[in-house]
Amino acid sequence: MKKNIGFFKTTILGGLIFLLPLILLITLLGKAISIMMKVAEPLDEIIPVGSIGGIAFVNLLAIAGVILVCFFAGIAAKSVFGKKIFQNIEDKISIFPGYTLFKARMTGRIGKKAGKKSLQIVLVKFDDLSQIAFEIERTPGGPVVCFLPGSPDPWSGSIAIVSENQVELINAETNDTIKAFERIGTGISAILEKRDR
Repeated sequence: MKKNIGFFKTTILGGLIFLLPLILLITLLGKAISIMMKVAEPLDEIIPVGSIGGIAFVNLLAIAGVILVCFFAGIAAKSVFGKKIFQNIEDKISIFPGYTLFKARMTGRIGKKAGKKSLQIVLVKFDDLSQIAFEIERTPGGPVVCFLPGSPDPWSGSIAIVSENQVELINAETNDTIKAFERIGTGISAILEKRDR
């Protein structure tokens, strides 16, 4: 009975951690679109177009406005000043559980065409077993900080500080690795084939 309650609690908590960044993103987008709707309403009165393809023109203006703001924010984020501000904000957001993995998953999807890997996948070797993990930090010649994801919930896991010779790099995609953990290990053999030998 206690095991069932523990499983139930862990599953609900994992679901909440998974949904939290998504809810935050949807809320922010909703607020941004409502603000842009107020900005676009005066333009809607000037331009004599009611709708395009069955979508109200003011709605299209609001969505286009949000996309433009995101685009210019992206350009600003690439500047030196923007990077400092973004890093400062990210340091504060990182206190939320699961943010790093959520970001890794999103940047993995966005950066796939550019060949970017959001988190370095590694194989961590212990005395009698090995585990696939995400490399978080590495000091040259010093210890390596790794996140050991759980399964089927990769958002929960533990931190391991290991020596450099215990870590083997794997050239796998972040999304593929996360999916393998969600599927209780299905697909791990394909990931292991991508090891740096």
